[in-house]
This record gives sequence, structure tokens and C-alpha cells, in this order.
Amino acid sequence: MNLIYAKTALYCYPSLGAVIKQIDELVEKKAFASMWDNSPAIFQCEKISNLTCQKVLMIDLKNKVEKSLRKFSEEEKVYFEYKYFRRKDKEFYKDFDFKSRKYFRTQNRLIKEFGKILEKTG
Repeated sequence: MNLIYAKTALYCYPSLGAVIKQIDELVEKKAFASMWDNSPAIFQCEKISNLTCQKVLMIDLKNKVEKSLRKFSEEEKVYFEYKYFRRKDKEFYKDFDFKSRKYFRTQNRLIKEFGKILEKTG
């Protein structure tokens, strides 16, 4: 698997829940606004179904990333958290060594493993 795809999945993972909610809101707005829309009903249905398909793909991506991340230890998940997610406070990382060669080698090894696992999950 191309590592760029794995990195992209990790970078977008923290915001996938918000994107899914936004798609839900957009579908609801389109459905309510359909009575004022003068375009043919088939076009309105296509827009709503396309948004729903995108939502399903986002949910699928989120589930596959979560499933892939479960295969790593808690220590390895800290590396993912620091590099890609950044959801924790700075206090959480105060003893974390992110300037050594070991850190960069571990990051490279983890992203390659994650790419392989993600490829196996589909």
C-alpha cells in the first residue's frame, strides 16, 4: 500500500466523526429544502443519495482505521497520537522523546505496519 494513503487516513481520522455529522445535517437540509427547489426530483434524489454514499464511505474508513489501530500496543498508539491525532494536552507528552533517532525510526516502522494492516482490512 502506498504510505501516503495510510498517512492520509490517519490525519483525517480524528475529524471523520464531525464530517459524518455534517453530511447528516446537509442531507436533512437538502430534504427539507426540496419543496422549494425547482429542479427535477430525480436530481434532488441523486444529490441526497450521493451524500449518503459518501457518509457510508466515511463510516467505513473510520471503522477500518479503528480496527487497524487496535492491533498496536498502547505505547505504539502514543506515537500515532502524537504524530497524527494531537488530541491530548501538552502535559501528556512532557516525557515523550520526539527528537531522537529512535522516534523517527519508530514512526517509519509504525506507518509501514499500519499501511500493511490497513491494506489487509480492505
